Amino acid sequence: MKFSVLHNKASLVVLGSILLMGYVMIQFPRIAPNSIDVGLELVQLLICFYLLYRLHELRDASTTFTALFIALTLLVIGNLLDLLDEFYALNELLDVGEDVLTTTGFMLFILACVQWVNQYKKRFDQMKHLAEIDSLTGIPNRRAFLKLTEEYFEINEQLFEKMSVLVIDIDNFKDINDKYGHPFGDEVLVQVANAIKLGLRKGDYVARLGGEEFVVLLKNTNEQEADTTAHRILDSINKMRVYHSGKSVTCTASIGGATSSAHPFEFEKLYDLADKSLYQAKSRGRNRYCANQDAA
Repeated sequence: MKFSVLHNKASLVVLGSILLMGYVMIQFPRIAPNSIDVGLELVQLLICFYLLYRLHELRDASTTFTALFIALTLLVIGNLLDLLDEFYALNELLDVGEDVLTTTGFMLFILACVQWVNQYKKRFDQMKHLAEIDSLTGIPNRRAFLKLTEEYFEINEQLFEKMSVLVIDIDNFKDINDKYGHPFGDEVLVQVANAIKLGLRKGDYVARLGGEEFVVLLKNTNEQEADTTAHRILDSINKMRVYHSGKSVTCTASIGGATSSAHPFEFEKLYDLADKSLYQAKSRGRNRYCANQDAA
């Protein structure tokens, strides 16, 4: 709903409250009020009016807005009757109505707040998920990868398990973009991400660091297992076919790896070793795997 529409609805509630006050003032005799009760009930009423006019901030959550609007409307009327009851001798019907409206409004308000919290949590989880996923390939991004490795390395300071890092870079990716266009290059990135996932074991973790570079964390993995996984990834990428104008286009990748045996583990050091190994693979002709062990 639009801002003006929401405020118009709130204004109708205020108008109805004024009419109710006029009716009570005309129909019922005045009595001496209790100043403390009047103060408390007036505060409650003002809070309800304030919340009623702030509901426009929930205009995107229509179900929650409706529930809160009805709840606050009932609370406004119920609290208003309660306040007027301090000044005028209301009949039994209005006394009962006051209790019913206030109780119903309060219960509905609580339920609406619970729904509001659930919707907010769901939206927050979705935003968090989007913030940690690469929008093109659908795999985790650098932020998510660094978060996971930080947590995993902290755990492994006590477990003392070997682990490996693979840094994967698509060969001549700039030439692919220049020759076939960036949309085709994006498709290559998506297919390479899928090929990498096919080459991993259960529990391994892959992320896109940016551009044409990917990184893999191999948990509880020695040098031989890292070598086997890296070559499985290379084979998966080599078998990959991406089509452009009806013609099959192939691509290759280079992989640098490093396995840690030092305690405590230092991810930055391990990544740097894998990155240096990647440059070795590039300089030796690409489409290959080179490894460097952290034997500290």
